[in-house]
Amino acid sequence: MKGRSISSALLNNQFFKIKGPLRSALMKLQLSQVQRFTVAKVTISNLENDQSITLALTPDKVSVKKDGRFQTYNIIEKGEVQIPRGQNLAGVSWSSVLPSEAMSNYGFVFAEYWKKPDEVASILDEWRKAGNKLKLLITQTGINMDVYIKSFDYSYEGTGGSINYSIEFIAAEPMLVKTVSEKDENKQTEGNQLKSRPEKPVEATATVSSGDSLWSIAQDKLGDGSRWQEIYDLNKDKISDPDMIYAGQELNMPSK
Repeated sequence: MKGRSISSALLNNQFFKIKGPLRSALMKLQLSQVQRFTVAKVTISNLENDQSITLALTPDKVSVKKDGRFQTYNIIEKGEVQIPRGQNLAGVSWSSVLPSEAMSNYGFVFAEYWKKPDEVASILDEWRKAGNKLKLLITQTGINMDVYIKSFDYSYEGTGGSINYSIEFIAAEPMLVKTVSEKDENKQTEGNQLKSRPEKPVEATATVSSGDSLWSIAQDKLGDGSRWQEIYDLNKDKISDPDMIYAGQELNMPSK
């Protein structure tokens, strides 16, 4: 490559025989110099420890899963990914390269965000294993969502220290956890609704204590003092006057 810049070599198709991820990266440099568009940036932030990574090399293509189907958006060709407003995304995935230090000076790499490939791969794998909740943001696009890493695979290519990787995110859906008291408020009538807690069974009999009245017994045992008449009706053989009951009397109680 003596006497030639990378850009001139690209424009003369000298690199088009190169295979693999490096070819895509070099093509991105050619396009950026010729078309002068701004490449989207990808930032992954850990919502649990405030750690974040902005990828030094933007992936060429991003696959977005929604409504049970995948759609692929070409970032390298268009410089942006447009997601219709109101769409709930189920997942996002891509394959790309974590560039080596030697590649950090290339025009298609965001040098200010470059980190050692091993370090980036280790952080992403730790987040996956820990199940950390993350924020995925791709500028110039509608992708700005809470996610978990579903899978992360990588391998070393060549001797330059770059890492090829594939990553897949799934949307982090809000999870509602109810307390026992909240569950009790939602009584089931049918289907998948929560069933209400069974009512406490009423005791078959009640023993009169000093100072009791039929009203107080109904209030205490049945939860409703106005049901004293039911107790009286069940015990007319023992009670001649509903206002005259005595300590020690055993009264029959309504079943419910």
